Amino acid sequence: MIRSLFSGVAGMKNHQVRMDVIGNNISNVNTIGFKSGRVNFQDTLYQMLKSAGASTNPAQVGLGTSLAGISNNMNAGGLQSTGRVLDLAINGNGFFKVIDPVSGKEYYTRDGVFYIDQNGYVVNSSGYRLVGELRNITTVRSDEPCSRVQVGIDTTSPTTTLILQGTRADGTLGTRTNFTIDTAQKADINAGESYSIATGGTTTLDYFGFQNNDVITVTYTNKYTGTQISKNITIDDASNRDVAWLKSQFDDVGGGGIVEMVYTDTGSDDKINFRTIDCGPKVSLSVTVKDSSGAQRDNVFTGTNTDFASGYAAATGTGDDVDTIISKINALTSEVGVVASKDTQNKLILRTVDTSTDATLEVGGDAAPYLDLLPGLHQNPGNTYTGPLQVLNRPPATLNISNEGVITGTDSSGNILEWEDGTATITNADFAQINLYTFSNQDGLQRINKNLFAESVSSGTANLGKPGSAGYGAIESGYLEMSNVDLTDEFTNMITTQRGYQASARIITVSDTMLEELLNLKR
Repeated sequence: MIRSLFSGVAGMKNHQVRMDVIGNNISNVNTIGFKSGRVNFQDTLYQMLKSAGASTNPAQVGLGTSLAGISNNMNAGGLQSTGRVLDLAINGNGFFKVIDPVSGKEYYTRDGVFYIDQNGYVVNSSGYRLVGELRNITTVRSDEPCSRVQVGIDTTSPTTTLILQGTRADGTLGTRTNFTIDTAQKADINAGESYSIATGGTTTLDYFGFQNNDVITVTYTNKYTGTQISKNITIDDASNRDVAWLKSQFDDVGGGGIVEMVYTDTGSDDKINFRTIDCGPKVSLSVTVKDSSGAQRDNVFTGTNTDFASGYAAATGTGDDVDTIISKINALTSEVGVVASKDTQNKLILRTVDTSTDATLEVGGDAAPYLDLLPGLHQNPGNTYTGPLQVLNRPPATLNISNEGVITGTDSSGNILEWEDGTATITNADFAQINLYTFSNQDGLQRINKNLFAESVSSGTANLGKPGSAGYGAIESGYLEMSNVDLTDEFTNMITTQRGYQASARIITVSDTMLEELLNLKR
């Protein structure tokens, strides 16, 4: 009877544990990515009353039940549509990996609610950073300063040719294609021809119609860089200030390197031009001449073919700029295997459509050196880095995550997203892919909290893989995995648990009554 008392106690204790697990399951019925638990019982040590004989069975009495373990039900939950890009569900096997930025500890989860924090990291609700693979796509970058494609300001040809061939999405080489690039020109104001300028530029400004206290206003606008510069040049002595002095004033606009005055001084049939240093259709220059009263001056720069009328002249650069070239290339991306974009400084970037490390990109044609693109066949650098995903040109204006976990998008200026690659490479990573991880025994993962699991001796180490590859699920952007708790099962288990607990309690009360009868024998 003493044995039965303790069997009843063991039954009550273990059924209480089972009820605790059921309660936790029901409590998390709406928790994203939650995996239900299940209590498993086992019988305990048996006391041998009689050993087995040749023709008799052994006689044994058990000592109740014990907790064999609490197993995790890792079956996938249903997918719920949210329409939010950074809500991610895994359709199949695998876990996301996140890192606690404070402790550096690594955890695994099926909870796919992610955000981009103020530092550009992709994080979960607890601020833990999502891990992925970062690398460079096969790329050729222009080092052209500012933004323009300064092709051919010194060439007589109005067009040049850019030859491109890259690896397409299916891994095959694209069609080798010639792109016609219109040469970009400076904003150039013709201030007249058929002048007679003395050698050394000593011809004074009254020769060109200027009077004392006239004011020349130079305005330079560059919409590529968002720059506008104006300078007033006051002619204090038209009979002594000469062409060389005026050139120095123009060349110093904006501190120099912005505009220039160009003239010849052969003595006859000379000409004067005001030009921008930069070029392209978003660069402009205007020159206005006013007298001391503020009225625009007539009869200045009146040489042959002059652009000046009533003291005013303006010009805008021409040709293809970066945006135009990007449009030309991207119109044929699927055929050529090359996609064009620009960085935060409006420098041209060419990439292969294929993002694998086997992709190649060929660049040629007489436009390549003008575009400051290195001609020849370019291979993928092959550098890869696995770590927290951190976008640099944040916040993203557009964002897309494929079933393979590849993150693409652009910033507010239309530039493709660039990622911190965690290494000392010259350029940032331009390819980011979310990793998935599987385990030899995923049921052996240790629950932490916050929908997180950690490796254990039982689970084995994590195996890294790509979403959609063999043995790994696909990532569904705009969906979340619901809890896999089945309320029908849980309520049924709750009933059987309650009855098991009651029955165990009844063992104790009946055993107590029997002991009471035994004690009453001496009366």
